Amino acid sequence: MKKFFDVTLDLSEETIIYPGDPKFEKEYICSIDMGDSFNISSIAMGSHTGTHIDAPRHFYKDGDTIDSIEIEKLIGEAKVIDLLEAEEINKEILEKFYIEEGDRILFKTRNSKILRENRYEENFVSLTKDGAEYLIEKNIKLVGIDYLSIEGINSEFNDVHLLLLKNNIVIIEGVDLLDVPHGEYNMSALPLKIKGGDGAPARVILWT
Repeated sequence: MKKFFDVTLDLSEETIIYPGDPKFEKEYICSIDMGDSFNISSIAMGSHTGTHIDAPRHFYKDGDTIDSIEIEKLIGEAKVIDLLEAEEINKEILEKFYIEEGDRILFKTRNSKILRENRYEENFVSLTKDGAEYLIEKNIKLVGIDYLSIEGINSEFNDVHLLLLKNNIVIIEGVDLLDVPHGEYNMSALPLKIKGGDGAPARVILWT
């Protein structure tokens, strides 16, 4: 029997955001409670709110946009790697795992608990520059992490984002992996198809 994991964050006014990003806002334009015959709401948020995917346009002026990411990168087999004891995700740690060309990798760290608690913490587990370089050497398709950014907040030059996106590795941020065991899954990670977008919220599902 298939088992499904919805690793997508709920979007609401309480959803945590990366410092400086717009907050999620929802306002009813028509409301049954106010006498209308139907409900319609207006939604405003940043393009990197909640569980979302970064497009190369996020850091490159002429980079590919979210609507042009190849679908085959977003649907297929994925590996959840348990790094609950790690303080950072570097090359030395990654070399301990079997990572192959074309892999889709999701990192499960202690971040998932912070994410589930819906609180912001600067000292989150992130991917290092040499870790990113290692994943590029392996020629993976996609990498995801269980917090608002794959890169540490104190990164001065955005090296991790720049390296991954330059090499067309899809980045998923904000996946809730707290209840997902280490192992191999099928995955669907589909962002909103925003024309010319630098990123977009996504619904990410894993199943056995």
